[in-house]
Parts: sequence; C-alpha cells; structure tokens
Amino acid sequence: MQLPTVLIALSLGFTATTLSAPQDDAKPKNIVEQYHALSEARDMDGLVALWQENEYRTLSTIDQDLEGSLALWESGLDAAKTAAMNGMQERALFGAAAATKAFDRPIFLDYASAFCSWNDAEKAAFRGGQAANGRAYEAKGEGKLKEARDAAEECTALALPLGDWWGCAMGLGGSGGFKLELGDAKGGLSDLSRARLINQSLGLRGSELRNLKGMLACLIELGHTPRAITVCQELIEASEGEARTEYEAQLKQIQGE
Repeated sequence: MQLPTVLIALSLGFTATTLSAPQDDAKPKNIVEQYHALSEARDMDGLVALWQENEYRTLSTIDQDLEGSLALWESGLDAAKTAAMNGMQERALFGAAAATKAFDRPIFLDYASAFCSWNDAEKAAFRGGQAANGRAYEAKGEGKLKEARDAAEECTALALPLGDWWGCAMGLGGSGGFKLELGDAKGGLSDLSRARLINQSLGLRGSELRNLKGMLACLIELGHTPRAITVCQELIEASEGEARTEYEAQLKQIQGE
C-alpha cells in the first residue's frame, strides 16, 4: 500500500509543508501518522484527543520512537543519526506528555523521560531486562519453572531502578504466574497485583486482563472470597462469548462456596 504524502515527507525528515497533495485525495491517516503529524505541529490538544480515542495503542505508539532511538544509538551515532535519535526522543516526550494529560496518569511521561535519561550502563541494563524476560519464557517452555521465576524476577530487578515501568509489569506478571504454578499463591498474588496496576496505568488492557486471570486463581487458592468475587466480576465485564460464560459460572461457584 502506498504511504500518504505527509508520512513520506516525515519519514524523509521534511516538514509536512514540503510536499503537498489535494486534501480531498488524502487517505485517512493511521494512528502513527496522526501522532507524527500532530507532534510536528505541536498540537497538544489534538494529540490528547487522539490518545483518548486510542488508549490501548497509546504506549506502543510512543514506544516505537523510544525503541527506535535506542536502536540508532546501538548502531553507532554520526551527525545524521544523532539528529534522528534526538528527534525521536523529543517526539516521544511530547507524545507522553499528551498521554499523561489525556488520562491524568503520570506514568506515561515518567516512563518516556526515564528512557531518554539513561546513560550507557543503564541502556545496557534495559536490554538485560528484556533478555531476562525472554529467558523466563524459554525456561517456562522447557518446564523449568524455578528458572523461569528467577529470570522474571531478574527482569523486574533490572527494570525498576530504570523507571522502565513496562519492563516491571512484564517481569512481575511473569514471576507471579510462575509462582502460582509452583504452588506459591501468596507470592503469585503479590506480583500479579502489582503487574495489574502498572498495566492498567499504562493502558495495556490485554496484559491487565491476563494479570486479573492469574490473580483470580491465586485468590481462590488462598480462600480470599470477597476479593475473588470482585476480580471475577471485572473479568466478566471485560469478556464476551464462551469466556464470559465460564467466568459467570466460576462466579456462581465462588459465591456458593
């Protein structure tokens, strides 16, 4: 599919006014294109509205710039790459400020500003956390649950001092699930509860629901009925079809017990 003229201009480093096309012929912009155009225009109100309409894609869109800037740094910087890296980070910070304003959650701007502040050692630690998260699920696939738990906890330990909230949520969500499988429902609940709150703040709904599902299993195991009912009701409201039916049946069972 051919890219709209405005996106081509932006990707080449030109301003949106460098090239022109009849407005009537312009194709609808996707979220990334709109984010780029609104940031270029420094349209805070427009970007706030875009995020409010697309909450669950906000972080991943901003993160493309953050990860892209890190990839440029890792490739070895020259003048052109440095300018491109700085541009990506500036746009990410503007986008994160708009997200914080859109949802009244400081975590977006805190995450982006932390990312842009890292020194060389901290950038390496960030990559180390990502690698630890990958090892956790490799170990899980091999049936090595203790190794998986330990690797997930390493991910969290590396991410937390960096302000890498997404990495923290990944690590806690992983270790919480692995602890549950290892029979440590209390430890699993502690990790999954924290992961859920971070994911909710970041607008990562799919991850939040996975955390809630794990929390429910922990709560049932621990016999924490009132909280289990609350979590199960949240899952019912967020589900449809067979999944909703299953949670409704599970709720009746919990209430009966």
